[in-house]
Amino acid sequence: MSRDARLSRSAALAAVLALTSSACIPMDNAIQAIFGRSMQDQVSFDPYENPRLPPAGAVSFASGNHPAAAGQVNLGQAEGHEEDVPELSLAIMAQSIAAGGPVNEMINPVPETAESLERGRVVYERMCAICHGPQGNPAEAAILPKLPAMVAFPLASGGALLRTDGYIYGMIAVGRGIMPAYGHQIAHYDRWHVVNYIRQLQGRVPAPAEGAQPGAPGTAETLGGQN
Repeated sequence: MSRDARLSRSAALAAVLALTSSACIPMDNAIQAIFGRSMQDQVSFDPYENPRLPPAGAVSFASGNHPAAAGQVNLGQAEGHEEDVPELSLAIMAQSIAAGGPVNEMINPVPETAESLERGRVVYERMCAICHGPQGNPAEAAILPKLPAMVAFPLASGGALLRTDGYIYGMIAVGRGIMPAYGHQIAHYDRWHVVNYIRQLQGRVPAPAEGAQPGAPGTAETLGGQN
């Protein structure tokens, strides 16, 4: 192809592009005149803004669906545990700071076995240690040098020694103050495992004996399948 032919072809292509790009404006004006809206002015939403409501009868992931017992894996069956778990909310937690409150009447259904303590350690180190410290001392927390204002309550000393198992369970579920809720991340029985581990950090429960193998089948490694 000659040089003149190439130039002529390039000019024709540029003209076509110019026509097609400018044609959008009159077309858009015509659509706006007919339908009352323009493609140039469209409603947009930021992430999580104005989400659709769930359909009737929907069950959220965070609503429960617990297995029948600690150590069992839930495969989608209906809730099967027998523990009476009261409704948890920030208001109930505030009420439970005093001696009363339904959470303080909750009984921990999970024995303080080596398997439970190991599972509690795993979950605690994943979710709690960053603010409360690996040993329950927030002065050792990894978040403190970066966000000094985010200092957490100590769990191995102070007022936490006076809290009931149910109160700690409820705090994990719904949070309070600057602590966010972890109920959607830490399942029902895992919360009790964490409670047992916190009692170990407090010295109220002895650490597992040397030689214990919590990773055996049906124990620590499978205790996580609780949702």
